Amino acid sequence: SLIQSEDPAYFSDIRFLLTELSDDVSLEELVVFSRAEMQFLNNDYATAKNVFRDFVAKYPHTALRNFAEYYLACTYYHEREYRYSIDLLGKLTDPNESGFILASHAFFRLGEAYRELNLPDSAMFAFEQARIVAPNSMVDFYTTYRLYQIHREEGRIDVAKREARRLGEIALQGRDQKLM
Repeated sequence: SLIQSEDPAYFSDIRFLLTELSDDVSLEELVVFSRAEMQFLNNDYATAKNVFRDFVAKYPHTALRNFAEYYLACTYYHEREYRYSIDLLGKLTDPNESGFILASHAFFRLGEAYRELNLPDSAMFAFEQARIVAPNSMVDFYTTYRLYQIHREEGRIDVAKREARRLGEIALQGRDQKLM
């Protein structure tokens, strides 16, 4: 769900959480959410956006709301509507409200959106927050890589090298970690 969020293989952690929530929602909610998710995973972002938007309006108190808003933010991102994506993602970054996994993913995608808007300072802040929320995880690994890229692009070679070393440390520690 991080770098290539259109690839279902990268959604394993979010898929796990959604499976756990399935007992807390009605069958109708699950069907509508799954339909939108299927459209998203098939790269039909326009349809997914409409279905997720309708879902959030129809089920404002569902346990799936934060996940629907995350997917909706990702549809905006994929359609290059970065400001809308940023607005939605900003609501999902509190780990006490959204949970650590969703908050860290939201921070990562927020960093990606800022990066697309050529706002490296905002992107770096979002990536650093993702690392804080999910240290020594796959989120940490990908955000560290993005920070390395930004520092290299900005000509801060010493900082980029430090991030590159950190990538190696995370990769070594990550062998015994859960996916995130």
